[in-house]
Amino acid sequence: MKNIITIGSIAVLGLAAMIILLKPSSPKTAGNLISANAQQQTPPAADEDPPSDFIHVLPNIIKTFTQIDLPTSNGTGVGGTGGTGGTGGTGGGGPVAIDDPAFVARAGAALPNGYYQMPEPVGGEYVLRDPPACRYGNIELLKLINQASIMWKNKYADSRIEIWNINASGGHASHKNGIDVDIAITNESAANMCSAFYDQPASDPSCAGISEGQCRSIELGKMFLASNIVQMIFYDDPTVNDAITAYARSTNKSNFILIEPWGTPACGAGHHNHFHVRILDQYKLADFGPDGC
Repeated sequence: MKNIITIGSIAVLGLAAMIILLKPSSPKTAGNLISANAQQQTPPAADEDPPSDFIHVLPNIIKTFTQIDLPTSNGTGVGGTGGTGGTGGTGGGGPVAIDDPAFVARAGAALPNGYYQMPEPVGGEYVLRDPPACRYGNIELLKLINQASIMWKNKYADSRIEIWNINASGGHASHKNGIDVDIAITNESAANMCSAFYDQPASDPSCAGISEGQCRSIELGKMFLASNIVQMIFYDDPTVNDAITAYARSTNKSNFILIEPWGTPACGAGHHNHFHVRILDQYKLADFGPDGC
């Protein structure tokens, strides 16, 4: 009888130990998800970008970077939030653009200075306006452009994203570290204040009260913000700027700190016919040098 009690005691103790081991861990809190990369970025260089007295940091920037809400419209799945893993970025961890191994493979090997060249499109998803020497940047920027281009093509079949300068030399000083790109739309239906689309009512019911060009420009901004690696967009329409900024703040795009016009909000100003998109400073590369476009 004593032996039976002893064996029973051991069994009870073993069952208790299993219950302790299988007890669920405490749920993750928002504090566990705070990113060290949600910090203010360096203001832009003064060339085509706004002069320093135009720069202001939005007062209510969301300081907590939680999770990246990445779309899957390109069929490649969702990219992780780890380091860039030999892609030429200068930072360790942090947000990255949607991972697309096939696109990265088409970009080929990096130059010794860490730059990659934007490859030719395979499905007509974007148009390269400038010569090959103008197409070098950080691989995360190139992945972001590809991602936004696929999203645009899927939503607006009548046009494509047109890629202008990525790297540049001479007076275009803000395009020398692989994190900047000028973006236009082939039929000028977005990111162009001089377009006829700016005189047409928006076809999207959610854009009532603004023009078709403004509505599409706002959508273009949202597409570039999808990965939370964009820190600045320069464009000259305050209506578009306010809408994109409100979207960034409402969707926890905490790395996005600025959208600002240069000069007056009118056709003919510095960023009246294109977006200038800049990704995070952590992806800066060395100055590309005089061999840019």
